[in-house]
Amino acid sequence: MRTRIVTYSILILLFLTACSNTRFLAEDQLLYTGRQKVVIVEKEKGIKSSAVKTYVKSATDVKINNGLLGRRILPPVGLWVHNYWKGDEEKESGGWLYNTLARKPILISDVNPDLRAQKIESELFDRGYFQTHAWSVVDTSSRNSKKARVTYFVELSLPYIYNKVEVLSYEKTMDSLLSMNALEEKIQTGEQFNLEKLTRTRNEFSRQIQNLGYFYFSPEYIVLDADTSIGNHRMDLEIQRKRELPPEVLARYEIDQILVHVTRPYDSAHVLFDTLQYGDLNIISTGTYLKPGVIDASVFFRKGELYSMMPMKEPMPG
Repeated sequence: MRTRIVTYSILILLFLTACSNTRFLAEDQLLYTGRQKVVIVEKEKGIKSSAVKTYVKSATDVKINNGLLGRRILPPVGLWVHNYWKGDEEKESGGWLYNTLARKPILISDVNPDLRAQKIESELFDRGYFQTHAWSVVDTSSRNSKKARVTYFVELSLPYIYNKVEVLSYEKTMDSLLSMNALEEKIQTGEQFNLEKLTRTRNEFSRQIQNLGYFYFSPEYIVLDADTSIGNHRMDLEIQRKRELPPEVLARYEIDQILVHVTRPYDSAHVLFDTLQYGDLNIISTGTYLKPGVIDASVFFRKGELYSMMPMKEPMPG
């Protein structure tokens, strides 16, 4: 019995192997059979490309039909089922088995190598590799012109590093909040340009300013000016706030009235609300199912305090 099962399995495997998985593709379609390789071309001496190669491999890692570690090692059974065995939707068992086993072909158009190369170039630009060029080459199989692999090329230049980091001030109270000491902890001279880190640092500075009462301040009011004209893959970075800001952005705001609305999921739109004054709070609710003291302990700011995005309250005595 076991010999018969093995024989049937071999016969089925031989049948499937003989079946072409590209015969149903349209004229302009190519079956993707994996990434051929990643080639890093170092334009200058001193380029450390190992981290870039790791990133490019990650960005171009696309699963293939029945692939393992980016290569087709196992027979593409799911693709064969999709091509040659159309499940009978009226028969529950046949439809279920087909849906379980079948896998649609992964095409070169699904992978979109040109778009991936553009993204790689953009991402590397944001990491300081300003003169980098990336492209892809589709290699069709010599045995089957409907199958293809992809090779990715990256012509890598030296990354730009910070030659000087400077904070410009207009002698305003707000400008003193853009502290050079705090900035040096985030962005250091000699460090490689990184747009994500720079944006994150700007957002952190914006939050610090907002936490000191500047309610209308936002990250776009902090200007980052990079000068790459000094050459030798070095850049000067200037950080400052916009010169002209609306009066409300320059003003500091204090907490005035504090209204707390307490509702329940099943409260209707026509329910009557009562207002209770408790310390600095005006509690508006349909009843006293939450004690005022509990609500008060959950509000971390008080009347007269400067506005802050992250208000802190002294811990209540135990």
